[in-house]
Amino acid sequence: MIKVLHLINGATFGGISTMLLNYYANMDRSKVHFDFVYSAEGAFGHDGEQLKQLGAEFFYIRKKSDGLMNHIKQLDELIKRGHYDVIHVHSCHTSYIGLMVAWKNGIKIRFAHAHTAVKEKLSLKEAISRRTGIILMKIFATKRLACSRDAAVYIFGKHSLQQKSMLIIPNAIETRKFRYNKDARMQIREELGIEASSFVVGTVGRMSEEKNQIFLIDIFEQLKKLVPESYLLLVGNGDKKSEIEKVVEEKGLTKSVIFTGNRADVYKILSAMDVFVLPSLYEGSPVAGIEAGANGLPIIMSDTITRELDFLEGAEYISLQSSAGKWANKIVQYKNKGRFCSSIDKMLEQGYDIKKSARKMEKIYGSKN
Repeated sequence: MIKVLHLINGATFGGISTMLLNYYANMDRSKVHFDFVYSAEGAFGHDGEQLKQLGAEFFYIRKKSDGLMNHIKQLDELIKRGHYDVIHVHSCHTSYIGLMVAWKNGIKIRFAHAHTAVKEKLSLKEAISRRTGIILMKIFATKRLACSRDAAVYIFGKHSLQQKSMLIIPNAIETRKFRYNKDARMQIREELGIEASSFVVGTVGRMSEEKNQIFLIDIFEQLKKLVPESYLLLVGNGDKKSEIEKVVEEKGLTKSVIFTGNRADVYKILSAMDVFVLPSLYEGSPVAGIEAGANGLPIIMSDTITRELDFLEGAEYISLQSSAGKWANKIVQYKNKGRFCSSIDKMLEQGYDIKKSARKMEKIYGSKN
């Protein structure tokens, strides 16, 4: 059996932990075993519980920012005890620290995984950190993985795309699970008090700065002027939630904006929507957008998001410099378009099916090159 230790920030809902849960649930766990190290206090939740049920163990160590030497010491001791074959690190430009500790302990297979593609201008300190990370990850990683080309370029540098140690691994999902379901649409709308004839737009994601939900509220305010019977579904939680709620109240949209919190049935909630909107400041590869695509939804995204979903019919990119009104006008164009039934087949062609991707990851973990 191949023992893999993942280094992540946390395992609550969404993002990296959900991606890893998808993979582990679809792997042959008699061949590959996952354990996890996390370092954000209070960041063990739904995804962690699901992974534990599949047999994974979780270990908490101090954050690097709380004391780098203590972080390294705890990780060093954990790796020594665990006798791992593979170290898989998901920590952006500081991934080299975990990789270096693994190298020191003789771990032959060391992966750095890129999940983020920031397009905004970096400060001098951030630029130095990025350059340092690019150099040291090249030294200590035996293989570099990325969810998209943009993520690869941001985390590993443009040159990495031409190197054999670089692999693009799409954030695959259970595509058929996310298919549009008429019964789920009726069920969720009834639960949330939404009429069958109402126009529903929505998004799924952590309520944080980079997800840009405040701008989405501005867009929805304009949309209500065009389609009064509209609703906005915000699925997720996060540190910006109270601020977003305040903006909703100030704009008098409380009855039309529904906060669902974190949900384990996102695949059902997507069926209740008519258009999916993702105005993020940046994304490595938008898993929520991929799930929406599998549901056949029209997807309106910011042009700062990676172009991996260009192949989907009904997927459009709009500049964040455009007004909220322009975004609303674009959304309205899809009001009566319905679902795009070809989306699933196109996603399978592009490698987004988790079952095939899980088999591929098993081979990558077992590879000596």
